[in-house]
Amino acid sequence: MSETKDVQMLLGDPRKAIRSMVVPIAISFLIGQVNLFVDSIWCSSLGVDALSSISLVSSLFFLMIGVGNGIGVGLNVSVSRLIGAGETDAAGRRIPQILVMMTLVSVPLGILMYFLMEPIVVLMGGADILDGCREYLTPLFLCCIFPIMSGVLSGAMRGEGAAKKTSLINSVSAVVNMVMDPLLIFGLGMGLMGASAATMVSSAFSVCTMLYLYRSGKMFLPLRLKGFRFEADAIKDVLYVGLPQMLEMNVMSLLNLVLVSLVINCGGPEGLTVYNMPWRAISLVMVPAQAFASAMVPVCSAAIGQRNAEKLGQGYRYTVRSASVFGVGMAALMALASPLVVLAFTYGGGMEIYRDEMARVICIYALFMPFYGLISVGSSMLSAMKKSPYALLSAFLRNVLLICIFLIASTQNMDWFYWGLTVGEIIGGFMMMGLAHWQYRKTCVSIGGQGTGSPA
Repeated sequence: MSETKDVQMLLGDPRKAIRSMVVPIAISFLIGQVNLFVDSIWCSSLGVDALSSISLVSSLFFLMIGVGNGIGVGLNVSVSRLIGAGETDAAGRRIPQILVMMTLVSVPLGILMYFLMEPIVVLMGGADILDGCREYLTPLFLCCIFPIMSGVLSGAMRGEGAAKKTSLINSVSAVVNMVMDPLLIFGLGMGLMGASAATMVSSAFSVCTMLYLYRSGKMFLPLRLKGFRFEADAIKDVLYVGLPQMLEMNVMSLLNLVLVSLVINCGGPEGLTVYNMPWRAISLVMVPAQAFASAMVPVCSAAIGQRNAEKLGQGYRYTVRSASVFGVGMAALMALASPLVVLAFTYGGGMEIYRDEMARVICIYALFMPFYGLISVGSSMLSAMKKSPYALLSAFLRNVLLICIFLIASTQNMDWFYWGLTVGEIIGGFMMMGLAHWQYRKTCVSIGGQGTGSPA
């Protein structure tokens, strides 16, 4: 197989490679966040109960996303490292192995979650808004294979440096979602179910398009299913990184269910809405830092495959500096623009009374934004070095800390939740970066470098 321009860039200057991928990846991430943002805007006209339902079950949505994205990161690392080592045949065999395995996992997972839906919502404290939660979750669970496979295929494509292709696909997918949202929510009168169904339709479009690119030979690595049989070593290689990464993402989602239940017990559905809706805006401006972190993964993985400590350090340091600068700048911008941002969530359905409080919460959340971005950088670096268990440990400890803080907050008032979250995420940023730099130094030594460079 001759190298594509994407692969040549991946194996060249790490800073140029990261820059070439960061904008397409940022667009992909931004589109995903915009979809949730748009869902919230459309559904805000349905009233506070509709927004509370979305806020409550968003952790379950991210649980599904986390399964696909986590395994996608494992596939990303495995593919890019093998390409860097010149083992392209082995890299190509990874993709069908994981696609078949994840298909066999996704279908029963969705069915199981569908039948457990009502007790889960009640356990989360959503008995009063059960009908709205049921509407939103039904399409999500029954069609969960699409968002899961979208994450897996996106990881495979980024593993060979094809971030621009994934960005284009996700852009068109977002347009599909935005067109379908008002049509299904209002045109067909599906309400919250329409919002979720639109997201599933757009995910299905994304999956079908990426499969077409592979099957038509437009990618560097092929997708061959003829004579398929499971290869334990190939699956193990991907899951060594992907499983901890998936668990890291889902630990946050699962433990967030506990956090949400504590918030709703203290502030009710209205308190949950004020606590959670600013996250939609914060998530949008966190995209640059997360994009740099994701672009770093295949670049640093390929550098390790090449056993080039200098390239590894260049990619790592460039990402830390860039994510920090963007994090501080975007946090300041979000705080200044908070009165305008909240208008999107409070234009109808009786939401106007929450406008000032939401703006204040955004300003509080802006304080931890730079540190939250570094959590993504540290986690991504640990994944690139095949040290994902350390990232999982950091995520678990951070969320346990947040639960302890929220237990105290639940005896006070909602302000304790806002400030407690801020303190917890700042501590989490320092913890994740500390683990990442420790393992970075060790990895540099193991592949022939000195391991003494600073990421700053």
